[in-house]
Amino acid sequence: MSLQILLILTTQYNDWMVQVIFGAPYQSGAAYLPWLIAACCAAAPNALLGQVLLASNRERYFLLAVIGALVVNLTLNTILIATRGAAGAAMATFATESSLLLFLTIAFYAPMKNSAIAKAES
Repeated sequence: MSLQILLILTTQYNDWMVQVIFGAPYQSGAAYLPWLIAACCAAAPNALLGQVLLASNRERYFLLAVIGALVVNLTLNTILIATRGAAGAAMATFATESSLLLFLTIAFYAPMKNSAIAKAES
């Protein structure tokens, strides 16, 4: 919840926040801050879902999700950095974290096979 509040605040006060925290030399990066905070909103549940998958012996699903996000990241960085520069990199970061969240969520709901946890649930 606090990341969502921070996202709302950064969309309104991103110039001021960068000025106060980092100083004038980094003021040009203020425009990209909302994209990066939004990426953090997706990255937080990614960490939790990744640990759940690993703890439940579903490393293969975790690996497939990460590989999928890698493909998204490399593709979007290649396209967006060339056309939009730093803004494209920030957008690609957000899209990568969001796609990883999607892939990890799909992996989380995938059926478990040959697992003590799956047998206990049925």
